[in-house]
Amino acid sequence: MKEKVSELARGCFAWEESKINITESRISQNIYADEIHTGEIRFHTVNGLPVKGLVYSDNPYVTVINPTFNASQIVIGYKVDAFNMAEREKLSGAFYIVSSAGEYVISYDFFVVSRSINSSMGEIKNIFHFTNLVQTDIKNAIKLFNSPRFVDILGDDLVLKNIYYSLVRSNDARVALDEFLIASQKKGRVELSIEEKNYDYADLGEVVHDTIVVKRKNWGYTYVNVESDSPFVEVSASLYESYDDSDIVIDFDILASKLHSGNNFAHIHVYNDDFDKVIPVRVASKTNIPSAYYHQIKKAKYELTTVYMDFRREKITSSVWVKRSLEVIDRIIGFGCTDPFYYLIKAHLFISCQKMSEAKAILEDFALRYENGTDNYPAYCYYLYSKSLYMKDREALTRVKETINDIYDSKCHDWRILWVLLYIDDENDRNESLKLIRLKEQYYMGCKSPVMYYEAAAILMRNHKLFRVMDEFEVQVFKFAIDNSMLEKNAVDYVMSLISSLYKVTPLLIRVMEKVYDMYKDDLYLEALTTVLVKNSCYKAIYKNYYLEAINRGIKVPALFESYIRCFDADDMSLLPKPVLLYFLYSSDSADEILAYVYANVHYNREEYSSAYEKYKDIIARFVYEHIKKGDVNDNYIYLYKNLLDMKQFAVGDVGEFPKIIFTHKIKCRLKNVTHVIVRHKEFTSDIAYPVKDGVAFVQCYTKDAVICLRTELGRRYVSPAYYTDEKFFDIEPYEPYIMPVVKENIFVAFYFAQKYLGSQNMGNSIGRIYLEILKNKSVSPNYKSEIAKVMIDYYYEEIDYYEALVEYVALIHDVWLYRKQKVRLLELLIAKSEYDAAFEFMRTYRVYPENGKRSARLLSEYIEHHGVDEHDQIIDNLATICAKSYRFDDNILKYLVHNFNHATLLMYDIWLEAGSRKVNRDELSERILAQCLFTGTYFKENYDVYKEYWNNRGNEVVLIAYMNYYSYKYFVKEEPINESLFGVIRSCVQNDIAVPDICKIALLSFYSKKHMLSTEDAEVAGKLIASYVSKEVYFAFYKELSDKIDMPYEIADKCFIEYRTVPGATVTIHYKYTDDPAVPYSVRNMEMMVDGVYVAAYTLFSKEFLYYYITSSENDKDYVENEKKYLRDSIDYQEYHGRFSDINDIIMSKDMGDYATMRKFYRSYRVREYVTDKVFDIIDGV
Repeated sequence: MKEKVSELARGCFAWEESKINITESRISQNIYADEIHTGEIRFHTVNGLPVKGLVYSDNPYVTVINPTFNASQIVIGYKVDAFNMAEREKLSGAFYIVSSAGEYVISYDFFVVSRSINSSMGEIKNIFHFTNLVQTDIKNAIKLFNSPRFVDILGDDLVLKNIYYSLVRSNDARVALDEFLIASQKKGRVELSIEEKNYDYADLGEVVHDTIVVKRKNWGYTYVNVESDSPFVEVSASLYESYDDSDIVIDFDILASKLHSGNNFAHIHVYNDDFDKVIPVRVASKTNIPSAYYHQIKKAKYELTTVYMDFRREKITSSVWVKRSLEVIDRIIGFGCTDPFYYLIKAHLFISCQKMSEAKAILEDFALRYENGTDNYPAYCYYLYSKSLYMKDREALTRVKETINDIYDSKCHDWRILWVLLYIDDENDRNESLKLIRLKEQYYMGCKSPVMYYEAAAILMRNHKLFRVMDEFEVQVFKFAIDNSMLEKNAVDYVMSLISSLYKVTPLLIRVMEKVYDMYKDDLYLEALTTVLVKNSCYKAIYKNYYLEAINRGIKVPALFESYIRCFDADDMSLLPKPVLLYFLYSSDSADEILAYVYANVHYNREEYSSAYEKYKDIIARFVYEHIKKGDVNDNYIYLYKNLLDMKQFAVGDVGEFPKIIFTHKIKCRLKNVTHVIVRHKEFTSDIAYPVKDGVAFVQCYTKDAVICLRTELGRRYVSPAYYTDEKFFDIEPYEPYIMPVVKENIFVAFYFAQKYLGSQNMGNSIGRIYLEILKNKSVSPNYKSEIAKVMIDYYYEEIDYYEALVEYVALIHDVWLYRKQKVRLLELLIAKSEYDAAFEFMRTYRVYPENGKRSARLLSEYIEHHGVDEHDQIIDNLATICAKSYRFDDNILKYLVHNFNHATLLMYDIWLEAGSRKVNRDELSERILAQCLFTGTYFKENYDVYKEYWNNRGNEVVLIAYMNYYSYKYFVKEEPINESLFGVIRSCVQNDIAVPDICKIALLSFYSKKHMLSTEDAEVAGKLIASYVSKEVYFAFYKELSDKIDMPYEIADKCFIEYRTVPGATVTIHYKYTDDPAVPYSVRNMEMMVDGVYVAAYTLFSKEFLYYYITSSENDKDYVENEKKYLRDSIDYQEYHGRFSDINDIIMSKDMGDYATMRKFYRSYRVREYVTDKVFDIIDGV
């Protein structure tokens, strides 16, 4: 810019000024929030000549990356800071191009939009789009749901985000996604049902296929697990899933190969966390036995076993056993049973009753039938055993024993073979421990035959010391002994003692002990039973009477009374026995939850207990006080608190865990397998998990929108209220004065008050302090901190006088995400509270600026007051621009702007005007404005006012001369309008003999030539200048316009001038002639350049004489031809000096007018002048 001004001051003008072509005069773009958007503006010069310049942006969030340029093709980069901006906000302003080719404006609007997420169905911008994606592409929907970017489509909805964060940690994303859509009210909950159908089958082939249809209501993801409890029912899959609204079809097969004869029963279990259905299946399978006899045979077999057991227990004699058994076997065989084992039993029975021939016939028949061997090892072993009995051969019996042992050990472990061995192997009789081991092996191989149970029970009853452990086998055998009246008192005593010493027992063993006690009603057995019940935490109602019996009979078992109380449901307020009341009146070491039930029961039944209640009353009151402080909760605690709470016991602020109590909710789960209830407050960073016991959890919910989430054993999560009931116990408002002081210790209480007063018009400083506690706490969710910060800013922006802790608040939001709008408001709050240092620190840290022009001005003025006008940076410059645009000034700001401000010329001029109105010295700004006008070629009429003041204040001479030169050149050479007041300055210089460039004086003369008349002063100046330039042979066409205003030099009195304007240095030629006869050729002469770009040729013409001409020029190797013109001398200027040429003109004019007398007069005058000239002057050769 200085270089250009210097050139103009030296009179160096650019004939051809560059122009810039801007194709895009307005920028309108969408940008993403929380990003730095970059872009470019492109422009070029029309003539290809390079231009210099700068680009300014008037919005501090839109900055120019490379603001200077010097080229013909210009690319200017810019960046737009959209961090912390909200969707639908916009950044508006303009780029100002200040260049040597002029000034231009490109306005811009940048609209902030949220970044959408691409999917298979296009952009996903919100939850509605996402719901459509779920219905069309579940796979991609789940992928998006699990991605960190999913929350972007939820916008600022903290409640919905909180639901999402509660669900996204589910082990099953499909269930979580469906629950989220239900919670966001985009779909209904999927409900399943199975139509009633009879799954009975008969007369099957090898495989029968069938289906179960699970109908559904509402679309969405669902699943069912499918299990069969029988091998003959085979389901095709254990898990079925559905993602749309179609029914689920479960395929299963009935496998005939796995059926036994007769009726086969199975169950197909269809279930999920919210659905449970058991479907019975019955299959009637064909047998070789007529179906009418099948059940008769089963019944007869059972009867055969019963008769045998009666014989072994000596309930019947041997003969009776044989007789009845033969009758039963005959019925079995008669019904069509062909199993050889029963024929061999019959042979054995015949031997027992000495019917040897009948026995022989059966044995021979078996031998004949199976002479080639058989794989029916039980029958074969029984045959060998019966044959040895028939033969009464001890050696043969020994061989048979060896054979059967070999078969049992290596080929077949059927219990019937073992049963045979028990009678023929003496080792079993000698070693009952070994015999018991073999029986135990059979049990764990699946044998549940009463025959085996009997053998084992008989051994254990004879030798109870063999009850070394109480495993499943021993328990079943002992139970068998009980059920079959085989008990021996010594054995019972031993077993009951053994059981009571065990740490852990099975439910079956407990039932066995119950049976023993019910049989004997022995105190020792009751003590053993209750000891086991206590140790195994058996607190079901069915055990209550055993505990009570023990209490009434004075049996001493640790925790007996407590276990009795644990058998009561929380809402069961049945009267307690006096021993129980008495015990707990003096027992202080019982578990608190036990005491809570007892005290609740005593209070509930206080009228019935009367005297006991009086003794309990003070104890209960102390208990309630202590546990309120601890914050213990369950149904009984809650009952006591609601009925006995006395807040007078508590000092304000010293309430312990009382807030926990009043915010307690009771959650009853309707879903199966729920292990935890998870509560998530949107205000908190993490979940809080509460264990579920018997389907119930006591949780704390401090805000209305806390998310309650059920977590199952498999980690699935559910939030639908359909899956639970929520019981709230207390109305919080009456207790607010007691819990308000604990917000520092309990941030959740702060959440409660924050929610209650969020957005309220009556927040005040107390709630403001609560918000500060929230902002201080590191466990508070960043999103919620942002929400709190926004509310505080918006509220106190309007109610600024109420807030006392502004600087403390500002310090706390360093890590809090805020929209820029809120940051700006907070900055303006600091300014309004005169916290200027904090405001500057805030502005530099967060790069935000006040939007309120008044507050911007206060801040900038304060800065200038303390730092002066020289110390500044980009932040301060941006602040100054804001003040300048909003016309908010004071003297400090104006001094700063005058000293530092650079921008578009007209904006600088507005500041110049304001500085003048406030009497602020503005010479620095004047110089920059004038220099910029000269650099850019910007013209506005008022810029002369700047120049005139700068001239009067004796400004920079180079700038002053450059201005005078440039606008004189514009006026005369370029024939452009300027503020004509400039000529007053030029005239003054001429009058005072102050050196002024020729272009200025020539422009002044040109200005005078256009005036109707000149003052005496102006005429004097004009005459002086004309005489000077004529003497230098500098001529211009406008001279003739001055002939009637001043006395013109005689040298030009008879001259007329042809002017032509083109680039300096061009060769300009005039082609001329005095006739329009085409046959007459043109004469040629070069025109002389009088000043830069103005070429002149002088001619002498007589009145009414024409000059025909055209002009050619050669510029930069290009030739230009102007169309032919003609010049007519059509008048005589009577103020011209008289000479021979004027006499000729007068002669011609007199002749034209018919005034011959005057014509003769002028003719005489001409002749006299011609004579005198010839006598006085000599012609110089060569001129």
